[in-house]
Amino acid sequence: MARARGEGTFSRLPDGRYSYRVSMGVGEDGKRERLRFYGKTREECRRQAEDYRAAVRAGRKAPTGETLADYLPRWLEGREFALRPRTFEGYRQHIRNHLIPLLGHIEVTALTRRHVIDMMSKLRRRGLSAPTVNSVKVTLGAAMQEALEDGIVPSNVVRLAPHHPYQPVEFEPLRAHEIEALRDAVRGTREETMYTLALAYGLRQGELLGLTWADVRFETGVLHIAHSLQSRGRGDFALVEVKTPHSRRAMAMPPFIADALAQQSELQADDRLRAGRYWPEHYPDLVFREPNGRPLHGPTVTRRFQRTLAELGIPRRRFHDLRHTCATYLLMSGVEMKVIQQILGHATIAVTSDTYAHVLPRMQEEALAYMGAMLSGQAAGQKSSRISHRTEVGAQVPDSIVIH
Repeated sequence: MARARGEGTFSRLPDGRYSYRVSMGVGEDGKRERLRFYGKTREECRRQAEDYRAAVRAGRKAPTGETLADYLPRWLEGREFALRPRTFEGYRQHIRNHLIPLLGHIEVTALTRRHVIDMMSKLRRRGLSAPTVNSVKVTLGAAMQEALEDGIVPSNVVRLAPHHPYQPVEFEPLRAHEIEALRDAVRGTREETMYTLALAYGLRQGELLGLTWADVRFETGVLHIAHSLQSRGRGDFALVEVKTPHSRRAMAMPPFIADALAQQSELQADDRLRAGRYWPEHYPDLVFREPNGRPLHGPTVTRRFQRTLAELGIPRRRFHDLRHTCATYLLMSGVEMKVIQQILGHATIAVTSDTYAHVLPRMQEEALAYMGAMLSGQAAGQKSSRISHRTEVGAQVPDSIVIH
């Protein structure tokens, strides 16, 4: 059957979707403009073509000759206040360091799936990890999705490029003797309370650095996790809400945790007294700060942690491995997976199960029952005389998240 004039041609893709190539008329250069649209059905392809024609008539088509080097910074500038600071900074670095150097010369409307795949391959050859390359692709995909919604391009070709496969990063929790060595090394230092909370609660680094004194309820014996500290770059910081409702949680404070936080409060009071009028009051009332009152920078905290491990002869770990250590010992102690999910703030129990279902066989003889003693020097759950007046009266804590 003959095809009607201007109807275009369909082809079936290996993944089952349709490709629709159709003429859009004569462009400003006098040449016939043919574009390709993608969809699950032929009707979806035709609808995209009509939407594109309508966008052109409405004047929303990309300016002639606009390249990705022009479009991407303009797109990001419009997203600054809609993105979390860390996400915005990540997008900015991806655009500046990778997307513009490799794709900046390409016109927005001329970007193809092959361009995206070639870009990703070049980044891998330059030594970037698969997760990093995939993150760069996500940034480009977000920009092109907005271009699609604005009618600038007929489809988001970035979606057609596959992610690079990668193996999840393996983690190795700290062994019991390594925890003891770390505890002894930082006892009496300003890092002691931070590591105690990281190991006891498995807090993410941003959650730990984003704790405020308003989150510490000595009178009820509860610690609230509600914020995350993020760097905006150039020494600027932002306190943002935790990412998901599951990340917002209340944690019981055993006596050794309350003691550690009380010591931290005294340490910070001394820092504030020494700084006097130079103490930066414009920052939130953070639990963990530099001696001069400025917020702690995540990479700096990680470097200090790894330097301490090196001095102790302990194999290198990421700061995030303190979170894995907490989860592993909870699992080994027989704590229910659902409770571990609540403590860690995972969105679903499946995330917790997939991550921690395997416990290193060589660690199974260790016992979480000693965690409190290793962190505090006393039996976990033992009443502390220093703060008994803070925790004996009116302490209403959820039983499901008490750490024994």
